[in-house]
Amino acid sequence: MYAQLPQIKQQLINNTNMTARDEINNAKETLRKAGYFIDNLWHIEDVHLNYECTDKQAMNVLESVLTDEYIMEMINVSISSQAKELNLKQH
Repeated sequence: MYAQLPQIKQQLINNTNMTARDEINNAKETLRKAGYFIDNLWHIEDVHLNYECTDKQAMNVLESVLTDEYIMEMINVSISSQAKELNLKQH
C-alpha cells in the first residue's frame, strides 16, 4: 500500500486539476450560452510572461488596460464597423 502512495498522490493532483479545468470550462460555457464572447480572455500570466510582479499587480495591469476609455471606444468603433460591413440594421 505504501508503495502506491506516490501514484495515489499524483492521481489526486490530476483529479484536482481536472476539476478546476472543468469548472472553468463550465463557467465559460455558461457565459457563452448567456451571450458573452469569451474566446479572448486575458490572464495574469499574460502579464507575468514579461514582467516581474505579484498576481495582484498583474490583475491591476489587466484591469487598467481592459477598462481604459480609449480601448473601450476602439472596441465600440470596431463593433460598429463590422456591423455596417455585415449590413446590420442599426436601432
